[in-house]
Amino acid sequence: MIDFASNTRKLKTLLGKAITQQLDSVERSGLLFSGGLDSSILLALLSTLNTTPIPLLVAGITSSKDIKAATSAAAALGLQIEVQHFTLDDVERALPTIITASESTDVLQVSLAIPLHFSAIHARKLGVTTLVSGQGADELFGGYARYERLILKEERQSVLAEMIEDLKTLMQVTLPCQKSLVQYHGIQLVTPFLSPGIVAFSKSLPLHHKIITTDSRVVRKRILRKLAKDLRLPGFIVNAPKRALQYGSGSSRILARLSTRFWQQREPTIPRREARSHANIHRFLCLVKEGLG
Repeated sequence: MIDFASNTRKLKTLLGKAITQQLDSVERSGLLFSGGLDSSILLALLSTLNTTPIPLLVAGITSSKDIKAATSAAAALGLQIEVQHFTLDDVERALPTIITASESTDVLQVSLAIPLHFSAIHARKLGVTTLVSGQGADELFGGYARYERLILKEERQSVLAEMIEDLKTLMQVTLPCQKSLVQYHGIQLVTPFLSPGIVAFSKSLPLHHKIITTDSRVVRKRILRKLAKDLRLPGFIVNAPKRALQYGSGSSRILARLSTRFWQQREPTIPRREARSHANIHRFLCLVKEGLG
């Protein structure tokens, strides 16, 4: 049986190979950088393969956790970061384009597409032709909080089933939306974690190499944290908590505010909670797609 350290080294080799293959012949690449574990691992590996630093891009509202984390991580690594702020008005103006480009009115997909849209616009101005994304790391290596809850209930099979279903949704729904959006801006999106070699490798790993309970706490993405440590990334990055993009960037909050304003203008008596419900945000997005009726 291959031990944990050996599997970590194998993952490093596979990721390096995936990055090299996916960026072969690429004119100029950029990295979608949140300052978290996954994008920082990609940055560390990219740095060993490139003599010229590539642009690091992050987008969010002014107070967003992603911008704060990405800025702190870049500073700790002695690098600069390209920050793109967006406001409620910016998103309102961009929504028709985002919906068209991502080919979706799904609330989650649009929330994810918003920061990607603004990063893609900025990337294009920088001459970037390919964006590197850390998509897939959570699904393959156990990053979501609900996996932790199931582990604490000792529902191992449920965790495995959730991970399989989440990967399926990512590959069939989320990734096509995101690739469509960046292609709208003339940019290619590549996802090293989702290379066939790494997907197959992930499936071969025992669950405790991905998620483990130690000292009454659950460590998610265990093997990625070990890889980050081996790559000599700062401790605060190695131990960084998961931040969902829609919350870390602030895009989910913006969508809720836009939906609330829209429905309260149409129906002044509608409760705020109802105006910003998932169902009404979706209805709002469908109306945006139709030109607001």
